[in-house]
Amino acid sequence: MSLILKSAITSAAVLLVAGTLYKRRVLSPHGTFFGAVIAAITSILFKQKQLQAITRWHAGDSSSRCDDSVPRIELFPSIADPHTYVLLQAIQSTVRNFKCEVQIFAVSPRRARYQLEGLSTFERFQQAANDRLRLEGVDNTDSGKFYEQPTSWGIEDGHSTSANNQYEWGVLDAKLSAKVHGLRAFVPPPLQVRSKLEYVADAALLCCLHQYGRGWNPVLNATETIEFCVEALHIADMLSKEDESGLFAAAAAIGARGAQFEGSARELSEEPATSVFNANHEHLGKKRKHYLPGMLYYSSEFYWGTDRLNFLEQRLFSMGCATNNSNNNSNNMDPTAAPLKWRNQYELECQSSVVYPTTFTNLSPSLLSGHDDPDNCLVMYYSFRSPYSQIAVARFFAIARHHRVPCMVRPLLPMVMRPNPLAVPRVKSMYIMMDTSREGHRVGYTGIGMCDPVGPGTIRAFAVWHSVVAPQKNVNVEESFLRSFSTHVWSNGVDFASDAGAKVVCEGAGLSWSQCLCAMKPSGLGVRQHWQEKESSDRELCAKSGLWGVPSFTFKSASMWGQDRMKALEMTILEDQRFRVVAPKM
Repeated sequence: MSLILKSAITSAAVLLVAGTLYKRRVLSPHGTFFGAVIAAITSILFKQKQLQAITRWHAGDSSSRCDDSVPRIELFPSIADPHTYVLLQAIQSTVRNFKCEVQIFAVSPRRARYQLEGLSTFERFQQAANDRLRLEGVDNTDSGKFYEQPTSWGIEDGHSTSANNQYEWGVLDAKLSAKVHGLRAFVPPPLQVRSKLEYVADAALLCCLHQYGRGWNPVLNATETIEFCVEALHIADMLSKEDESGLFAAAAAIGARGAQFEGSARELSEEPATSVFNANHEHLGKKRKHYLPGMLYYSSEFYWGTDRLNFLEQRLFSMGCATNNSNNNSNNMDPTAAPLKWRNQYELECQSSVVYPTTFTNLSPSLLSGHDDPDNCLVMYYSFRSPYSQIAVARFFAIARHHRVPCMVRPLLPMVMRPNPLAVPRVKSMYIMMDTSREGHRVGYTGIGMCDPVGPGTIRAFAVWHSVVAPQKNVNVEESFLRSFSTHVWSNGVDFASDAGAKVVCEGAGLSWSQCLCAMKPSGLGVRQHWQEKESSDRELCAKSGLWGVPSFTFKSASMWGQDRMKALEMTILEDQRFRVVAPKM
């Protein structure tokens, strides 16, 4: 045999062995070659700097000023929105400390829903699903098609629950945000008069805007923005006090100061006001592609309320917009040197315990299990498909570990896989991924390079959880599995729907692969009736706490939703005298 032929055979054998090993070790955990490509692409795109660069480029913005133009920020206030109330207090310091102007687009979710018979998209889809189930006996939970895609999603929808649930949650959530940031919280009027008074307050807010003589969406400088915020807060306070005559009087007084306006809130309470709000809803939903009030928008990026104001200030700082009031050197463009205001939600007392290890077993000190007393322990409602859940895992267990609080986890199905399911529309999905990227970067999460576990991946994860993890009633095992799943599936793009991918996750959590594999087989999924009942029960417990999404947290009588509320959660625990324990040295 010639030397050339021997070399060719040897080379082919080496390539075959290398290819086999590469497929087994690198590609197999991703399920398919396409899965590996998707994981690689998402790991690049969803890094904060790349994602920001892409979105800003798409909006034609470089985020660095080459002239003396002043950045124009759009504000979408709703006078009855509890988060808007907190934001109107906080943004006053932003316009003092940074050169910018603010254009106001007043919005009203109640008015938007009124034109749709008072129902949100979620409620309309729930009605349709219930009708389908009643008339046809069709339940999509186990089918390949988990949901029907909503054709639109706007300010009338907000979050994926009923309008009343959204509002009651918003009041409590904004109260927590205000507490963390040292601001005042909004107190809503009684339910029986709320609708009528909100319409009057809406009109009063428009009078407040029209006084500047620049139409219904005036562009305001710093002084005017502060003036508007003060007057808007006064209107909201009168709404809280059920002061209908005061609302009319204030609107008339404000309107009288406007050189080009002779109207009043009474004249604006119906058709003219609705026309203005409809135009602003169109601008927010169709042009800017968002669905919540209390938002700030600047050139391709949204900033929700006070909890995201730090990102806007950091961006303005990096553009050289800091004023002398900010006590910062405006020539320093390093974003990490930006003012530290409005970052309280990240400043945990247990911060030293927030770690992202590469191995997920035998983490110390051991966690205290809350399974023996679930009504008095710290509980996290988690979803294997929720990106926000993944960036909450490390801080949840850090709080429990540092403050020695018994804890436990209750996994819930994602919205799209629940009975009467509802899809997350594309506009909402894109915002969530963008927001998760910057929030994850802020809290130290390892990054997103995901393989979406919706469908089989989630079903298999529930099978492992309820057949292998949960029976141990060991919260340390629960932590190991969630940390392994979060890192491998959401950061490394491992496909839990494949055996190779599931093996990486399960062995990374220190679980018996043979037991996990048995649980995930079709015969093993025979216990699915058990975990479906348990998941349904956990979902009912979540709903009784006034919550519906993930990650959500409860501690005794307190409940809160979102990874934004980790600081509020820690504050609640520290206020409970039984858990004022000095953390052990790590």
